Amino acid sequence: MFESYPDVLTVAQLSEALQIGINSAYALVNTGAIASMRLGRKILVPKVFLLKFIESYAIILSETAGNLTVISERSI
Repeated sequence: MFESYPDVLTVAQLSEALQIGINSAYALVNTGAIASMRLGRKILVPKVFLLKFIESYAIILSETAGNLTVISERSI
C-alpha cells in the first residue's frame, strides 16, 4: 500500500501518503490519532503506526457503514 514510502515518514510525507493537507497531518499527529515520535524538533512517524491508523480507521468505517447516509448531489 505504501511501499514507495520510507519506513519512517516525516509529517510532510504523511500528508502526501494520506492525500491530506499538512495541517491535517499535524493534527492527526498532535492529537495522537497517529502515533509518532520526536527526534529533536523533527516529528517522525514509523510506517507501522500509519498502517495501524489505516487499519483502525477501516474497522471504524466498517462498523458504522450501516449507519451512513449517502446524499447525492441531486438530492441537495
